[in-house]
Amino acid sequence: MTVDLRERRARIFLTGFMGSGKSTVGPILANSIGYTFVDLDREVERTCQKSVRQIFNEDGETHFRTRERAVLEELARRDKLVVALGGGTLTVSDVFAFVKQCGILVYLKVP
Repeated sequence: MTVDLRERRARIFLTGFMGSGKSTVGPILANSIGYTFVDLDREVERTCQKSVRQIFNEDGETHFRTRERAVLEELARRDKLVVALGGGTLTVSDVFAFVKQCGILVYLKVP
């Protein structure tokens, strides 16, 4: 999947440690530029009909990461999105590469 910069701008992915402001900044940014905001963890919960905690406890991290990747691939087909990534999303190297390829990745760093 080769995506040019113009297409990549259609998707902005926010990453950062817990408490860095992804869920606060994301909706504000999306609203400011006319995009839709999506929280990846909430979207995984919606599709699995379980909380992230339940998925981890009942199905394990591998299952969660598989579902997370599937949701990311769905989102990558859409335009005009700001997506708040989960804390461990980018720990999987192929997911990190996928996100960088199909969107703009923004790291929110706080002191």
